[in-house]
Amino acid sequence: MKKNKIKLIIKGISFALFISIISFASLAKASFGITPPNIINANLLRGTQFDQKITVGSDNILSGSKVKFDINVPGINNWVSIDKGVEVPFPSGKNTLDVIVSIKIPMDAEYREYKGVVTASIMPPDIESGVALTVGGEINVDITVTPEKIKDFVVRSYNVPDISEGENLRLAIDIHNNGNVDIAPSKLTLDVYDSNDEETLVSSLESTKIENTVKPSEEGRVIAEVPTNTLKAGSYWANLKIFNDYKLVNEFKISIGISEKKEAGLAERVDNLGGLFSKIGLGWMDKQTMCMSIAVVVLAVIYFIIRSMRKRKEKKAKKTKNKK
Repeated sequence: MKKNKIKLIIKGISFALFISIISFASLAKASFGITPPNIINANLLRGTQFDQKITVGSDNILSGSKVKFDINVPGINNWVSIDKGVEVPFPSGKNTLDVIVSIKIPMDAEYREYKGVVTASIMPPDIESGVALTVGGEINVDITVTPEKIKDFVVRSYNVPDISEGENLRLAIDIHNNGNVDIAPSKLTLDVYDSNDEETLVSSLESTKIENTVKPSEEGRVIAEVPTNTLKAGSYWANLKIFNDYKLVNEFKISIGISEKKEAGLAERVDNLGGLFSKIGLGWMDKQTMCMSIAVVVLAVIYFIIRSMRKRKEKKAKKTKNKK
């Protein structure tokens, strides 16, 4: 009877332990996450590099845990690298880890599709004892090397600053590069209308300069300059068009505020004079010499004007005296 009770107790404990292990493993697995779970790019050129930020996280991170990455992309394992290495400690006090997975395409890469996985596993500090549970997941890799250059972007946002009379409008445009070469809009056009009369076209303008480019698969800001310096002070609305070569990418209705040009103060005039000196290549000592020379010339002119006025006055007085 006693033996049967002992056997029953042992079975109950074993069953409870088994259920606990299964439950713990399920809980640990459910708490694990990889974002994004895919590395996909179908338009990679030879000699380029594609970077993807990956976040690994779990709700049950023990102090001293690491993430181990295993790369298994047949034929191109040596193309794939992780910025922090293949075994990365979790940051102290955090339950997520960010890494950059890079794929560097060699110049002799074959034009075709490549598929595989990168496995990420969380290893607790006591993994060597053999009793700790590891959890993990896979990052699917699917890339294609192509000879075709693709120029493609989307506009995320834009900013229209207020300007003064005589100034050019510098539009800030945030774009995402969906292609495989560095890119910026090819041109911008503005059809400007009077805000009080939306039928009256005031001016049709086109960008004269576009600064910056954005790398493939990245977001960035470009600056487009439009020659609005001939527009008078006032409020306008404009039809903004953004082009990629001859293709219209986006069209927006924007408002433009132009304030009256203020008269330059003394300090600003001095700054402008300094800018002029810089443009003609004068150094600090040259500027000092030039300023002193100008001052001497101005004083000399004033002296001769005053002297001339005095002589005229004396002659006039002398003539008056002689007449008497």
